Amino acid sequence: MALFLLILLAFAPAGDACALRSESALNKGLLWPAPRETGSYRVRNLATGKLLWDVDWETTRTEGKEETRVEIHEQGRGQPLRYHEPIIWEKRMVLVIAPVLCARSMQGSRWSQQGKLLSQADFHLDPRRRLFLYRDTGGGDGPEEGTFPWAPQTLPDEFLFHWIRTLEFGRTPAGEFSLLVSPTRRVRMRALVRGTEEVKTPAGTFRCYRVELSPRLGPLELLPLKSMLVPKVTLWCASDPPHFWVRYQGPVGGPGSPAALIELTSFQQASS
Repeated sequence: MALFLLILLAFAPAGDACALRSESALNKGLLWPAPRETGSYRVRNLATGKLLWDVDWETTRTEGKEETRVEIHEQGRGQPLRYHEPIIWEKRMVLVIAPVLCARSMQGSRWSQQGKLLSQADFHLDPRRRLFLYRDTGGGDGPEEGTFPWAPQTLPDEFLFHWIRTLEFGRTPAGEFSLLVSPTRRVRMRALVRGTEEVKTPAGTFRCYRVELSPRLGPLELLPLKSMLVPKVTLWCASDPPHFWVRYQGPVGGPGSPAALIELTSFQQASS
């Protein structure tokens, strides 16, 4: 399970942890105006600048009679923190964006550079039972499978860079979250817009919202080491629609992991 599902985010407007956003609130035509988008990003250690991995991605918007979905395909290469040598991987995800925002499924595989299968994971939503079902059929001692609770608009963190454009940037907070750091542990978080900045990346220069995700720990707020429990995450996304993600700064392996800088290296929109 930990191979692909490091952190989960459950989004809801402020004051209601399980509220749904309507199609009009999401405005799919504004946030995903192009049927197809392609891009790439690069991950570096924030302190040393060392290149950790690269990812190429493609999204395809499909409109059906009952729902509109965005299908996401990612291919990556490099050395994630838990590995001792470079690997390659592929992920396919489905994000429903209308009539409500919902992560539908995710499949992913990782291989060694020699082509040996290291892990193969499948997650999908069962809304009737209000459960996410997962199965890891990669190498090791055999399959690992199970379930964990689902609430409306629960999103694995792999969806984060695509999901961020759905925030309500004119509100304070722009959104509230239940951060699920394990199937049994949730931490309440908020998304706060801290103004706009000009951000230079290999993909170009963009005017961006600076968005901070910060924990709401109640009495634990007084602890001097609260940032070690849930580190702060900062993202930048274009201030003009479709508010695509541009930069990320924060941990890439859960609490205690080194901070990373992730930047967009290319982005294109296509009409078909």
